[in-house]
Amino acid sequence: MDATATLTHQQPAAEAAGATRQAAYALRITELHRRHADAHPARREAAILAAQLPEVFLPLRPGDMLAGRTLHPLVGVSPEPGGFGCYADRDGLRRLLPLLDDKQAGELSEAIAYWQTASSWHAAQLRIDARDARRTGIEDAWTTRAFAGVPLYRIAGLCPDLPRLFAQGLPGLRAAAAAHRTGDGEAAELAEGWLAVLEAVDRVLHSYALEADALGLGAIADSCRHLRSAPPATLRDGLQLAHILTGAAGLLNFGRCDDECGPLLAADLAAGRLDETAAEELVLGWFRLIAERRTIYNGRVILGGEGRVHPAAADAFCRVALRATRRQRDIEPQVSLRLGRDQDPALLDLALDCLAAGCTYPMLYNDAVNIPAVTRAFRVDAATAASYVPYGCGEYVLGASSVGTPNGLLNIAHLLDLVLHGRAPGQDGQTPAWRDIGGLWEDLLTAARLILRDLAHCQAATYEAIEDTCRLLLPSLVVDGPLTRGRSLLGGGIRHRGGTMEVYGLTNAADALTAIERVVFRDRRCTLDELRAAIGADFQGPHAVIGALLRRQAKYGNDHPDADAWYCRLHDAVCNATRELAPAAGLDSWLLVNINNWANTIFGRHTAATADGRRRGAPLANANGPSGGADHEGPSAVLASQAKPDPGILAGQTQNLKLSPAWFAGDRGPVKALLASYFAAGGSQVMVTVSDAGELQAAMERPQDHGHLLVRVGGFSARFVDLPRDCQFEILSRTLH
Repeated sequence: MDATATLTHQQPAAEAAGATRQAAYALRITELHRRHADAHPARREAAILAAQLPEVFLPLRPGDMLAGRTLHPLVGVSPEPGGFGCYADRDGLRRLLPLLDDKQAGELSEAIAYWQTASSWHAAQLRIDARDARRTGIEDAWTTRAFAGVPLYRIAGLCPDLPRLFAQGLPGLRAAAAAHRTGDGEAAELAEGWLAVLEAVDRVLHSYALEADALGLGAIADSCRHLRSAPPATLRDGLQLAHILTGAAGLLNFGRCDDECGPLLAADLAAGRLDETAAEELVLGWFRLIAERRTIYNGRVILGGEGRVHPAAADAFCRVALRATRRQRDIEPQVSLRLGRDQDPALLDLALDCLAAGCTYPMLYNDAVNIPAVTRAFRVDAATAASYVPYGCGEYVLGASSVGTPNGLLNIAHLLDLVLHGRAPGQDGQTPAWRDIGGLWEDLLTAARLILRDLAHCQAATYEAIEDTCRLLLPSLVVDGPLTRGRSLLGGGIRHRGGTMEVYGLTNAADALTAIERVVFRDRRCTLDELRAAIGADFQGPHAVIGALLRRQAKYGNDHPDADAWYCRLHDAVCNATRELAPAAGLDSWLLVNINNWANTIFGRHTAATADGRRRGAPLANANGPSGGADHEGPSAVLASQAKPDPGILAGQTQNLKLSPAWFAGDRGPVKALLASYFAAGGSQVMVTVSDAGELQAAMERPQDHGHLLVRVGGFSARFVDLPRDCQFEILSRTLH
């Protein structure tokens, strides 16, 4: 029998064995959940996590620099990876059924039925019904048809409190948890749960130490043993503890790392345990482990900025991390560099070196704008605002002391289409006949407020469902607040209980309003009925002339006063309408985020033609940027437009900029001047892709030759050849400067 035949015959057996193991685990977790149905949620969760963590952490591999590879199972407890709260991936479990024997398949089918009403997701649905917030779409359907608003179910964007974790280590966490045993009922229950899950983490470290010994990875073994009984003493210890605790807790981002890791690095260098080359190898090993999580939208490592306690040591770690970033050249970690006054100016040069080498990191954040903006948006003092970190696709949270999950999506371009046809919330279904742009504007704002009202209540329902079903014990341990207060993450523990909402199509809607005001109401080149007919016909046939007319109107991204004014007017209106709903949702803040993954492309597939001249099914514009190819006045004009929207009324907006390699050849003066001018004008951040149109086109034609090519999609990066075809076209359509 040849090798091919052997693999063919062995594969089904391997799949069946894996399915049997996964099913047995799922049945065990289901039984634990059932058995603890009447117990306090913290005790039930602790019992589940004791069984779950050994499944989450994967074996070491020869050559690893750190331990902590993770894969979240089909059933368990998690803030986001794997599922939401107490979760079961019922579709994933159903896929196991054909590979099981009849007995196990029957038992698993019963478990699947049990989780239909036992999950945190189900609890969220009940809460949404109770809050009468059903004007929105359905989460699992938004990728297949158009919705104006869609709720999401996750607790995303949490960042670990690295200063406390590094200072206390596991022993300090145990002592702080044990102190609550004499507290009130909730605190005492949390204390028992926290102590139980810390023992489970200790067992993970013990297991890794033994495994590392067997593989000859003595440095990993020594670090894991040390961390069981003491706080981190070296940079390796710090990175190892951060990776194990975030992996156990289901946190996908690391927050600000330089001010915490810098002193450990300095101690290592002073003691001769590491030189800068060895430190770079260690950080690179950590980065590679982060990249293997393949979370796509996450893996944020924040460097630099104002408010650091150890700026000199932090800068030294930044230098090491940026050199590792240049060598990494992967889609994760999402290294982000905050630019502040008290840091080494050479860090910007290292950042530009990374970008010139074809990396899409680091992303650049302007603290001179962002700290005052966060102060206003979150209504906090400047010192608290200085702790801001971007996560995921670019949303801001207040370091480790806030939660700010985006639990809603708003497609403002689709909502405008509904308004034009009289089918939006607040309208009567009749075709509107406005006399001026003011009537259309008021109807759009009314519809937006109604959709936002429901999304705010969905955000609240998501948080409430967590408290109904679990306590997120491990996230509560590693962020700032819960362990001090003796309360769970969302039960009064986190210091800032916020939320965010993602908006898409803002540029398209603003450009459409610019065009409608000029073409329909000012110049009267077509009527509203003719406009609606042209949109319905996708600007084809006799309606093509109207489409061409709309496309010729001023567009955002060209520093044009009319187009930029409409963009800022719509931006401000939607941002402020979102902010005003925070009290109704029981939140300290609820803020819009104008960021992007590739939802602009997914939403675009099911969004009708828009009055900016965009065709049906085409991608929506990317975040706070012009529509693809609509900017004609050069990069200075693009950045001038992008600096105009008020950054102090939302929780983050992303700007993508495609520059040709010529900007980075030889003298860096022009690119530095471009960035300095943008930041001085009020620009908050920029994400740069260095590429040329020929290479992108070649990658579409011969993907096998261009697997190395990285691009900015939105708030995250991807290998260009891995993206869906329409997303590739959207990136290709962006103007290359």
